[in-house]
Amino acid sequence: SVFATIGTAASSGGGPNQSSSSAEVRTATVTINLKPRAERSLSQQAFEAEASPKLNDIPGARIQFGADGFSGAKVSITLVGDDGAALEKASDALIDEVKSVPGLINPTSTAATTKPELIVRPDSAKAAELGVTPTEIAATVKIATIGDTDTNLAKFNLGDRQVSIVVTLPDGVIDDPAKLAVLPLTGSKGTVPLGAVADIGFNAGPNSITRVE
Repeated sequence: SVFATIGTAASSGGGPNQSSSSAEVRTATVTINLKPRAERSLSQQAFEAEASPKLNDIPGARIQFGADGFSGAKVSITLVGDDGAALEKASDALIDEVKSVPGLINPTSTAATTKPELIVRPDSAKAAELGVTPTEIAATVKIATIGDTDTNLAKFNLGDRQVSIVVTLPDGVIDDPAKLAVLPLTGSKGTVPLGAVADIGFNAGPNSITRVE
């Protein structure tokens, strides 16, 4: 069995090779160490070749092979551009092409998987006409969806500690642009619904952004 070659395994929160980062409920890292060479019949290269197809069947998993503390990538190609959709398409095409190169195992993209994002685009002309500032729009949406900053939150005294009270809209409202559109904003000419000064919708965005100097 291929997996009889494995010695120990450990897991932690956070992304790959980021043990110092804060743990996230959406991601985890599993590190698997091979047994000493004298205790296994397969070389590391043979293990990679046999294990890759099985591990790649795990939905959403990013598999890397290498020595301790390294990503395992012997060849790294960086694609740069201003069009995210075009970059993703080029990355997929490049991966398909290098799969046919002898000796290359498990080519992958480091591009982050996408997640749904709430997009609120203010209409500058309408907002100015009704006396609503971009800051007012941003603050209202932030408080309604994820809550206010900790320093502004009301506190509940619980014994010898204080617990922050976070009030947000229910999921059924946050997920509905039509319901978000009626959020009241304070303008110089009175109360204005969010939908009157901004376009609201959902789109896919990256889980994380890595900057390359």
